Amino acid sequence: MVIKEIYWLQIPCDDPDIPKIELLFGQPSTSQYRHYKIEGLVEYIENFNYDTYVDYIMLFCSMVKQHKQELIKIGVDLNDIRIWQLNHYDNQCNLFYSAEQMKAMSELGIALCVDCF
Repeated sequence: MVIKEIYWLQIPCDDPDIPKIELLFGQPSTSQYRHYKIEGLVEYIENFNYDTYVDYIMLFCSMVKQHKQELIKIGVDLNDIRIWQLNHYDNQCNLFYSAEQMKAMSELGIALCVDCF
């Protein structure tokens, strides 16, 4: 069983604003065209390890919440922010989201986009 989950935080913005958002988050964008994007990867082969798991949904929500006012000043519409979850599974794909994750995204107006392949 091979499972790979890729997470993206995608913030649509004007190209000149990408460096401003990079400074806020302290991470370079993996895309330099019309949006700021950072990525996270969860990969496991046989057994899921909760000790090393990174909850990218909560991490990305925390980053946006921490810099919410600065993002608004830059001109970012928080309702346009997306968290993407791309799932690659060998077999069946089951998804679970906690109430805490759903609340964190909802309070910030962040949409969750999921792609399974």
